Amino acid sequence: MMSGTGPADQTEPRGLGEGSTQVVAATVIAVAGVVAGYFMPLAGYAFGLAAIVLSFLSRRRGAGNRFVIPLIIGLGAIAMGVVMQMHYASLS
Repeated sequence: MMSGTGPADQTEPRGLGEGSTQVVAATVIAVAGVVAGYFMPLAGYAFGLAAIVLSFLSRRRGAGNRFVIPLIIGLGAIAMGVVMQMHYASLS
């Protein structure tokens, strides 16, 4: 029998699921938010929020407990934005 021609309950495994891909994307966005938050606090907020939303979406897609890593880094990106905004405000 050729691949993909069997009944629906006999599908082949597909490798990385959508949840794992979203966790990787959320982690990359979160790390970019930490770096960008150092120079531009608003970018830290935006990337951090995007990483948090994407990590919760990946949890719904079956990523298991791996969604916690980008969640923590995303919160760190928002914290970096807050700290740097207070620092830049104290310079003026």
